[in-house]
Amino acid sequence: GSTSRGVWSIRQGNNQRLLRVYDFWTLNEWQHVVATVNAQGVMRLYRNGQMLGTYNGHVPTNDTRTQQYIGKSNWGNALFDGMMDDIRVYDRDLTEQEASHIYLGDLETTVTLGGDDPFVQIFWGDEDAGFTTDVNASDAAKWDTVVDLGIREVGDFALPVTGMTAGKTYYYRVRAQNAAGEVWSPQATTFNTGLFEFTANSLPHQELILWLDATDVDGDGNASNEPFGGVLNFWQDKSG
Repeated sequence: GSTSRGVWSIRQGNNQRLLRVYDFWTLNEWQHVVATVNAQGVMRLYRNGQMLGTYNGHVPTNDTRTQQYIGKSNWGNALFDGMMDDIRVYDRDLTEQEASHIYLGDLETTVTLGGDDPFVQIFWGDEDAGFTTDVNASDAAKWDTVVDLGIREVGDFALPVTGMTAGKTYYYRVRAQNAAGEVWSPQATTFNTGLFEFTANSLPHQELILWLDATDVDGDGNASNEPFGGVLNFWQDKSG
């Protein structure tokens, strides 16, 4: 119908019991509705946690139905014009306290996520594998190594790294996880292991002059204490 009246109807064949509550419905707002009947046939109708009507009716017959509808009847009436959510069917009578508790939000819980110290990992290798946790040194799309740092407080830390090749560029990202989820370094950080042997190509395209004076190999200005014969332990650069 199109009135504000709420109706709770239970049929036993052609015998119908009706609980009517006037000024029950309001337009364009969510309303919580509970309709109950106990073993003695007492029917109750609740709106937004408050019982607005009761009636000495009867219990439904114990039938196996083949056509159950929500939002329409078994007759040619119009469909329900509105929205429904969290529809429940109980196999017992609900108390007034339970109806109020459901209205106040029995499905709502307050959960605080985050704030705890995270579990930290460092993924690194000679390719940037992005945000994957897969580790396989022979696969360019995966990280070469992962180091688990455990649960860490906010602050600085140092991590020794071994097994790298000289003169190669490496990439790493940091991943941190706690109860709120995970976060990665948005960009990979790079570092180069470098080549520390001095060769003819160590400083390409540089005009470097190296001055080595054989009359004063230790560079102390005293020619009387120079080593004679054997192998030189060092040769002091006097280029200034």
